[in-house]
Amino acid sequence: MQIKKYLTLGLFFFSLNTFANCNPDLQDINVQIKKLPLLYDYSQNSNQLQALSQKMRRSNSYVAGLFTGDLQVQSYSQQRFLGNERRGFCGAITKVETTIIFSPKIYIASETKNFPCKRQVAEQHEQIHYKIEDNFISNLKPQIEDLIRKHYNVSFYSQTPNGNSSYTKQIDDQFLAEIQELSRQYSEPLHAKLDSPENYKIESSYCSLQENIELGKLIKSN
Repeated sequence: MQIKKYLTLGLFFFSLNTFANCNPDLQDINVQIKKLPLLYDYSQNSNQLQALSQKMRRSNSYVAGLFTGDLQVQSYSQQRFLGNERRGFCGAITKVETTIIFSPKIYIASETKNFPCKRQVAEQHEQIHYKIEDNFISNLKPQIEDLIRKHYNVSFYSQTPNGNSSYTKQIDDQFLAEIQELSRQYSEPLHAKLDSPENYKIESSYCSLQENIELGKLIKSN
């Protein structure tokens, strides 16, 4: 799964209180999960799917099909500042809104067009990949909320009332890295098991030997 980030900083609120009040002040967390419809693409051949697979750093890819599931993280944070220009400012994040957008897509190699059994097997194989990621996304909201509390319930020093961009960027990077790690820990073992030689051998038995051979020859000739 590829994770893309869209992180923005919200409006600032100012106060001239003393640094005695410089404490974390995260009050509002809003997490939304959006699943886009599963799309199918039958237009690309196996070589194109293999190239796409390598670009995504996939291994043991099924040449007759490929699943992709981009995860876009759109996050908005709001800060408030305490202090003045002489002493500096203490910033704290008061609100975080995060939207997770899941964009699933299944590619089926165009060579399978005249091989109905192999096409069906490829579709079913990639649908399982999709279900792995869909299950992960379905249970992600409370984990994202915990990560927001972990990383964004902080206060920090800034010389100007415009925020400490390097510090907030570090928080954003840590937040995204942990989402990536959650995905890796849950999904990778399941995908690896599905793409194992043992499972491919089982799936190849679903269709006739002749169909397996003829499709294999067609793929190799392209």
